[in-house]
Amino acid sequence: MRERQNCHRGGLASPATSAFVGVPVGFPFLSSSKRCAARSVRRPALSRSSVRLWRATSHHHASLRMAVQEIDSQEQLDKELGDAGDALVVIDFGTTWCGPCKLMDPKIETWSEQYANVRFLRVVGDKSRETSVIMKMAGIRSVPSFHFYKSGKRVHTVNGAKADEVIAGIESYR
Repeated sequence: MRERQNCHRGGLASPATSAFVGVPVGFPFLSSSKRCAARSVRRPALSRSSVRLWRATSHHHASLRMAVQEIDSQEQLDKELGDAGDALVVIDFGTTWCGPCKLMDPKIETWSEQYANVRFLRVVGDKSRETSVIMKMAGIRSVPSFHFYKSGKRVHTVNGAKADEVIAGIESYR
């Protein structure tokens, strides 16, 4: 009986420590004995090799990844296009509310890792007044829109979340 009282004094087990998969322990539909039983069950500890694997593949090693550069002003965009020289530059035009834009974001991050010789830029049109002006000047009528630049000139455009067409454009112009 004493263990049961201690269990309730210590609070409810969090859903992450629940032994009942998919059932949050903190909800009242579980009896108090089930909550106590769930709290006393220990999860197996992670092995050292699995921790090393997580560290090696996790996103906290930003230095190993080629980041997508977010553009905030026309001056920054002009500078990035000028600094690229002959390299291919892919500009992703999108907004924060656009569902297909959000679906393309992880793909763009992956492509930035795969194609190290290609620069990836992102313009979020509803982030500020300046980014909205950049999108208007680029003639963006739908998002996502991908513009490909080579030597400062636009050479290709893909409108919509068409990953295959974006990859084909990267392959043909890089």
